[in-house]
Amino acid sequence: MMSTFVIAMDNYFTLSQVLSSLHDKDIGVVGAARYRGQNWPSKEFKNVNKKDSLLNNFYWIVDEYGSLVGRWMDNGMVFVVTTIHKVGETVTRSRKCPRKIQNNRRHVDQVWGENGTSFINIPTLIDDYNYWMGGVDISDQRISYYHPSNIVCQRT
Repeated sequence: MMSTFVIAMDNYFTLSQVLSSLHDKDIGVVGAARYRGQNWPSKEFKNVNKKDSLLNNFYWIVDEYGSLVGRWMDNGMVFVVTTIHKVGETVTRSRKCPRKIQNNRRHVDQVWGENGTSFINIPTLIDDYNYWMGGVDISDQRISYYHPSNIVCQRT
């Protein structure tokens, strides 16, 4: 699908109904998501065992609204959603070796070994999300500098 606009969203705004409404208006969406209480996505998809997942494994479904919903194993399991990508689209990127922690030790040793970087095929969805979310992160950072003063008057 070719959208007129694409919006990158963080997980607070990626609700299935919002995605469907934007899709109907020919506005594409890519973003991180979080599990909601309204059975979105399906229970089977939520129960993907991250302990058995290897680095770069991508699990996906297309939900009832036509959105591609995915779980991708990076250092941890990342939950993403898009209305503009297709399954199987990948791009090769140089990735820095992450810090070894209990959860990723076997992935880091297997993929990077003693190297500082490694070329990895990642889903285009993830690559676009990483690229576009940079602007959202900068915006969030700048907004955080300006907190309105909340003056509360208490009457006695």
